[in-house]
Amino acid sequence: MNSTTSMIAEEYRIQQWATDIQACQMRPKDISVAAWCHEHGITKANYYYRLRRVREACLDGVEQTNPAPVFAQLPTGSAVGNLMEPDAIIRFGDCSIEIRNSISADLLEKLLQLIHHA
Repeated sequence: MNSTTSMIAEEYRIQQWATDIQACQMRPKDISVAAWCHEHGITKANYYYRLRRVREACLDGVEQTNPAPVFAQLPTGSAVGNLMEPDAIIRFGDCSIEIRNSISADLLEKLLQLIHHA
């Protein structure tokens, strides 16, 4: 048997086993795995072997479909520093509040009320 035929036979066997495993997992609650296996003419050890092989085949399929991670270059040095610089600074007494343009109107209003009452 050549390798292509072997691969097709293996895939077919895995599909059959997956169907059997799904049927076992959907069995009534009062029937154990051992009882289900006995009814279907396989040993409990063989059931768990098939379950492991089906899981491995599924993982192999997932690994083949997931692309390799891609890394993005992040800004360095001054570009990061600019993100942290305030757009406005409010000073009163010994205190100062640094504000960025992204501040919400509600937060700005609360800050101004705190300053007014301080």
